[in-house]
Amino acid sequence: MTLMVMVTCSVASGLSFGHEPKAVMSTLCFFRFWLGFGIGVPCASLCG
Repeated sequence: MTLMVMVTCSVASGLSFGHEPKAVMSTLCFFRFWLGFGIGVPCASLCG
């Protein structure tokens, strides 16, 4: 499940939706947040 989130968000952040700078930044921030969440969950459980 975590791997699917990470792969999906990685690909989606590379495909920035829209042509407006604000839309591109919003898309990048949204998917980068979820990519960080996908990476952060396994790291927190392994360190604890």
